[in-house]
Amino acid sequence: EGLWKAGMTGKDSVVGILDSGLDPDHPDFKGKVLEYVDMTGEGQLDAFGHGTHVAGSVGGSGAASGGLYKGAAPDTKFVIFKVFDKDGNTTEDTILAAMKRAATLPADKRPQVINMSLGGPGDPDQDPIARLANKLMLKNNILVVAAAGNSGPTNGSVSAPGNAQYILTVTGVNKQGDFPFFSSRGPVARADGEPYGKPDLSTIAGDVNLGALKQEGLQLPPQTCVYAPGGVISDRSSADPDPACAVPGHPEYRYMSGTSMAAPMAAGAAADVIGYMRSQGAGYTATDIKAVLMETARDLKKPSEMQGAGLMNGERLAEIIESLEHRRAHHQGDARHAGPAGRIQRRQRALVETRLVGGETGVDAHDFGRDLRILLDRDRLHQVTDA
Repeated sequence: EGLWKAGMTGKDSVVGILDSGLDPDHPDFKGKVLEYVDMTGEGQLDAFGHGTHVAGSVGGSGAASGGLYKGAAPDTKFVIFKVFDKDGNTTEDTILAAMKRAATLPADKRPQVINMSLGGPGDPDQDPIARLANKLMLKNNILVVAAAGNSGPTNGSVSAPGNAQYILTVTGVNKQGDFPFFSSRGPVARADGEPYGKPDLSTIAGDVNLGALKQEGLQLPPQTCVYAPGGVISDRSSADPDPACAVPGHPEYRYMSGTSMAAPMAAGAAADVIGYMRSQGAGYTATDIKAVLMETARDLKKPSEMQGAGLMNGERLAEIIESLEHRRAHHQGDARHAGPAGRIQRRQRALVETRLVGGETGVDAHDFGRDLRILLDRDRLHQVTDA
C-alpha cells in the first residue's frame, strides 16, 4: 500500500506471465490482457489454476471482491503465455519459445517485467532457461522475476531459472514472518565452484497446514485445503480443480502457498515502480530496479541464503523512487541551463558507461543508477549517525 499511496499502481507497465494461463472471464482481469498466447493447444481455460492465482497476485484489480483482494500492481496490463497444460506439465522448449516471443513483441505489448513462478533442476551456467533469463535482464532490459523454489530447507536448493545470477530471485515468509520449511535456500555455485548469493528478496509465500497432514497421514479429506488458513489469497480460476481451497464467502479467490506466490508480489511491485518512472519520462535499467527492490528491503536478521536482502518494503521503496525522481527533474533543469555542449558531454559519458555493462539505455538510466547509489549511501550514513 505504500506504493499505491505514492501513486505507483502499475499504470503504464506490462507484465509477462509464463504459467498455466489465466481465467479470461474472471472480473479481476477485465480489460487487462493485451495478448494471450496459448502454447499448449488446449485453449485459454486455466484448468490447473496456478497461473490465475499468480496473475492475481501480480495485478488483479480486486473487482470481484470490491477491492479487498487486489494484486500488487492493480493497474498493470498483462501478456499471458500459457506454457503449462491442464496437468501442470510443460517442456523446456515451450518455456524458451515463450521467453523469446515476449522479448520480440511490439513495443506497446512488450513486457518490462516477466514473472516465472516455475522451476526445476539445472546448472546456472548451462541451463538454457537460466541463461536466457540472464540475457533478457542484461540485453533486453526486461526484469525477470523467478521463484526460488520449494526444495528447502537445505542450502544450495534454489532451482532453475531462479539460480540465474542476474535476475531477481524471490523467496517468502509465512504470515507470521517466519520462513516455511519448503523455501529453497542459497547460495548458488558456479561451474568453477565460486558461490554467489541467492535468493535476492523475500515477500510472502504463505505456509502449509502441517498439522492436517500429520493428522491425516498425508491423505487429506476431500474438503480439506492444505494451504488454508496460512496461504496467500489470490484469484481462483473458474476451472480450478481444488474447490476446497476457495476462500469462504469469496469463491472467486483461493489459498495457495509456495515461492510461486512470493515471486509475483515482487513482480507487481517492480511494475509499480517501472510504470511510475515511464509516466514521468524517466529511464531505468532492469538491474537498477532489482537493486532498488533489494536495497530498500527490511532486514529480517536471517542468513542471506535464507532471506536474500530481506523483506520487500513498499513504503521505503516508494520514498526512494520519489527522491530519485526529484533528483532527476533537478538534473534536467541543470542540463537545460548548461547549454548544448554540456548536454552532449553528459550524454556521451552516460553512453560510454552503459556500453561498458552491455546495456543499450540512455542518460536517464545512468542517472537512476548513480542517484540510487548516492541516496542509499546517504541513508546508511544517517542510520549510523542516528545510532
